[in-house]
Amino acid sequence: GSSRSDLEIASHNSNNNTETTTATNQQQQEQAQLKSAPRPTGPPPSLEEIAIRLQADIEIRNRNYHLKTYVKCFVGSELVDYLVENQLAPSRSEAVKMGQELMTTLEAFDHVAQDPEFKDGYLFYQFKKDDDFAEEETDPDYEKLSNTLVDRSV
Repeated sequence: GSSRSDLEIASHNSNNNTETTTATNQQQQEQAQLKSAPRPTGPPPSLEEIAIRLQADIEIRNRNYHLKTYVKCFVGSELVDYLVENQLAPSRSEAVKMGQELMTTLEAFDHVAQDPEFKDGYLFYQFKKDDDFAEEETDPDYEKLSNTLVDRSV
């Protein structure tokens, strides 16, 4: 006869299975976290915050193309790279959509040749202004013009 009963062996085997299952679940959870990580905590940044970060972090410089110099511009594909690498967009196609939104909805920048579609390529874009997008400021020339118009109507 054996010193351990069949019940003890069955109990011991089921404990091992439970430990193995727990370890597998932990591995799966860790792998899932790695796939989605590292996600920043808290709410995602607003378009304005993203525009400010882009303007601070992306390379803006004079660029030459077909014997023409474009002043203070950045490349569309570099903006897409930045959004994906900094986990502001989950994919290049989503980064292009975000670039389009930054360009049209927020009006943060324009294509140098006024192409209305933002593209992931070697295309040049210029930020419209160098200040904070979150602040609504009236153009000083517009104020002068509106004051002149008011004065004339008197």
